[in-house]
Amino acid sequence: MKQPEYGTLEPVEVPQKISRSKTVMAATVSLLVVSAVVALSFGSGLIKANKAVDTNRNRSEITSLHADVESMFSATCKDLNSRYVIAQFNDKRTQLVPTVQAAADPFNWNNDFAKFKNMEPSYRPATKVGEGQPGVSFAVFNLPVFTDAMKENYEVIPTFVAYIDENADTSSRYLGGTFFGAAALAASCTATTVSVSQSDLKDYTTFCEKVVNQLLVDEAVLHKDKMAQKFHKMFGIKGDKTDAATINARCTAGANTNDCPFSDSTTCNTCKGVANWGASAYHKVKGCCEGITDLCADATKRGCSKFQTSIYSRNCDKRFDSPEDRSPKVVLLGGVAGDAMKCEAVCKLRCYDVAEKMGGSTKATYEMCAACNTDNKVADYGKGEGAWKGQAMCHMEAPGFEELDCCGMDASCKSEEASKFGRMSCSKFPEGTQEEGTQCVWGVKTMCDEIEFAQKAAFDAKKALAVKAAEADDAEAAKPAVEEKPAAVVA
Repeated sequence: MKQPEYGTLEPVEVPQKISRSKTVMAATVSLLVVSAVVALSFGSGLIKANKAVDTNRNRSEITSLHADVESMFSATCKDLNSRYVIAQFNDKRTQLVPTVQAAADPFNWNNDFAKFKNMEPSYRPATKVGEGQPGVSFAVFNLPVFTDAMKENYEVIPTFVAYIDENADTSSRYLGGTFFGAAALAASCTATTVSVSQSDLKDYTTFCEKVVNQLLVDEAVLHKDKMAQKFHKMFGIKGDKTDAATINARCTAGANTNDCPFSDSTTCNTCKGVANWGASAYHKVKGCCEGITDLCADATKRGCSKFQTSIYSRNCDKRFDSPEDRSPKVVLLGGVAGDAMKCEAVCKLRCYDVAEKMGGSTKATYEMCAACNTDNKVADYGKGEGAWKGQAMCHMEAPGFEELDCCGMDASCKSEEASKFGRMSCSKFPEGTQEEGTQCVWGVKTMCDEIEFAQKAAFDAKKALAVKAAEADDAEAAKPAVEEKPAAVVA
């Protein structure tokens, strides 16, 4: 098959039958010629491509990905507790950078998808006062799909998603096409690829059906052997006909975060104090975690899939807190004075862009954005002339923020367990009785030495004062008793 290659009008040969594990699954694209400009129009389908040669330019110089893109894409594919990570262009449109990542809620797929949809960029033309927004993104989305008619079991399908705003101009489409191959290569861990716009993201079901149908097409091409067609069997597909009704049923999420996921009434009654199965700390409900452990010893039980049990394990960890426990929303960042924590208007940009605008150092992210809320919601920030209202894209939990770590003088602060859940687990160490001033703090990693030194200095000073006080008490106790003379008797 011959296909026009990005950045050139010359078609190149594209090998068709190859292994997914060694190559990239890339979406089929159509190239539009408008005033001699080649522009990408994302379409459906796949190309199984080996390394193609660009006859016009050195692509490595124009398709730059931030180093974190591939690592975050790969980590999302492997992490059962992760739902998606999105990469977009920096302000200069010269590089793809991670912009947002989100944890998975295995009990509310619709809500996870709604968040993903809302984070996709809208096209905005460049003006004299702004760089604009091409309206293009690339993402890895872990799509959950039911695998049985009773909707008791499901599988997660890592999917590479290429998105473009339907209103994007020719240059934005060309830009997306230029970077498509590099982004697809970074997402080679995924099972399939879909190209989407707003109409494909109407709701979870619409998106899910598109992914599943594309996955079946891929599988038919890659596995001519019917016995090897895993997803055809999963969806009851026989021959070349697609069972739209079955796919629709499997792509209809009926889960609710407030509903007990088990059919076992005993476990549901024991855990009735769990307000939100996706986010609550189960360990605070007496007997709940023990009940779940006993029930899910049999992985075939309803509600005991490997994806759900990974959430149970996390939420039963005593170091895990519910969102409602994490107040205030902004936690003092160790090493940064409370009155110095800010959320400037520049924080409406991605952290990578904040660093770039402020001289290229990630240090700017905590200097400018340490006080920004982490919930990605619109809020009011600052006072007076510096006041602004909007969504802070750069905050402590956003990709590109200065690396954070658990800091402190106690050896446990450096343990894996202390950093397991970020700041909420860090603050609980050292475990047991904590002496004042020795508590681990979630802070800027490069400041950990300073934080440890400050804690030790304060602790030593306090200890020295205690020693002096004890010595003074001992000295006072060692003084000879003064014999009291009897009072004179007045006649």
